[in-house]
Amino acid sequence: MRIPTKYRFSRPLHGFTLVELLVVIAIIGVLVGLLLPAVQAAREASRRAHCSNNLKQIALGLHLHLEANGHFPKTVYGGYGTTPPGGGYKATSMNWSFLAFILPYVEQAPLYDAARIGDGVGGYLEGPSNLEFEIPDLVPGTIKNSGDENTGTAISLYLCPSDEGSSVGVYRDTTIYMKGKGQSNGTMAGITNYHGCAGSMSPWQAPYNNPGTEGPSPGLTEDHPWHNHPFRNGDGIIFPNTYLKPRRAATIIDGMSNTMLLGEDVYGRNFHGHNWVHSVCSWRLANCPVNLRDETGQFATHFIDLGFYSRHPGGANFAMADGASRFLSEDTALGIVRALGTLAGGEVVPNP
Repeated sequence: MRIPTKYRFSRPLHGFTLVELLVVIAIIGVLVGLLLPAVQAAREASRRAHCSNNLKQIALGLHLHLEANGHFPKTVYGGYGTTPPGGGYKATSMNWSFLAFILPYVEQAPLYDAARIGDGVGGYLEGPSNLEFEIPDLVPGTIKNSGDENTGTAISLYLCPSDEGSSVGVYRDTTIYMKGKGQSNGTMAGITNYHGCAGSMSPWQAPYNNPGTEGPSPGLTEDHPWHNHPFRNGDGIIFPNTYLKPRRAATIIDGMSNTMLLGEDVYGRNFHGHNWVHSVCSWRLANCPVNLRDETGQFATHFIDLGFYSRHPGGANFAMADGASRFLSEDTALGIVRALGTLAGGEVVPNP
């Protein structure tokens, strides 16, 4: 039987009232508020794992270099260390960073060849402040301040995904000399978040209740002036003048698993930014707590606070000399950080 149209609906239809709509929106907002931190935490966990894998790959590259050459990469830094065997610093000094030397071992052989790193190109130029250096100009006619197309290359393996810094940054804020260009300031170069551990010795030791102030560093005496530690005689694996003291497996007396090889730092935090090109920016010290902050809660930026920093909550990633990755908490005692930074200190380090 056909039902008349007027009898098909027994009740009138109603839409959402304004109050009901607001309640639904509020519920959605609460759910988003509950889920967003979990999503962000999951993303950070992924970035931290990616960063850890980067360190493992770099450590593997260093070990491949060690196997091929019998030592970890040899570098020099400025006038510190005075005279290496065979004479002083020349136009062909090996002033590339360890990250530059391992390019062939981390699937970057074309870049290594293009930058002519194996040719010893790129010498150190003595200047009034011992801070001027020279890197190769491989593109004749390139304008000043633009940097070299090879040394300005960003390498994803050398970047922590948690750091929001640009992949290409200013080389230094002091004078740069480019072959064929003369003096240049603000030269661009590919940056890195990973730096070798030069050891625990430092020209200074910060009183950590007042970061940014200077104090004497334990282990240094008047017979060992600041520019000799760690610039010449660092007690870590990757210090600036390993040209003078090449690090071999046999020199790591504390054990591979108990010695830092490299760790993280935040781009632009101090020391004129960081790049993978030159040895001047390729190292950090185990001379202060991980992620040391000043009284305002910001990362310490004084030169003496030349330690390891990261954007990961609660600590930073490190690669040990055995190639394993290790996350050190911000709460790790300074004595343990310093002990891990030395290769032959004889310290007893607890298991992580």
